[in-house]
Amino acid sequence: MEEKEILEQFKKGEEEAFFHLLDLYENEVFTLALRILGNSEDARDASQEAWLRIYRGLNHFKGESTLKTWIYRITFNTSLSELKKKRRLTSLPLDEEIVGEFPEEYGEIESALLNLPDKYRSAVSLKDIYGYPYEEIARIMKISLSSAKVLVHRGRIKLKNRLAEAGINEVKKWI
Repeated sequence: MEEKEILEQFKKGEEEAFFHLLDLYENEVFTLALRILGNSEDARDASQEAWLRIYRGLNHFKGESTLKTWIYRITFNTSLSELKKKRRLTSLPLDEEIVGEFPEEYGEIESALLNLPDKYRSAVSLKDIYGYPYEEIARIMKISLSSAKVLVHRGRIKLKNRLAEAGINEVKKWI
């Protein structure tokens, strides 16, 4: 069943359609929450909260983006809220290729990334760790395309500067 059909059925009151949506995106929602939060327990909690918000808001979905992007945005925002609520530094899952190239600097890279202001950390993480295109970053963060590019660019500069202060200069290959 396609997104459009699922949405139409749900808006007609057929709640079974929501379970089709859940089947389509459950793993992706959990994976995104896990990447942001760093552990399964918090990711499960954030996923459940995201699905609750999705369920409550589905009738109000306006179609200004794809349904998938809307679901990701809710998951992303819910996960960030959970991260802020916990007020702890959790491990961000940096790409294994990056860690493999620079295993001794992993802690410094992770710390520098986690200490960036939220908007820069989010933009850089979405682009450089998760590989999202700028257009998708803009939709997820509810900003313009040019703002997404600027946030990634400035976030990378801030990250490079923090890493340089820690004596790490080679990592510039991937940021």
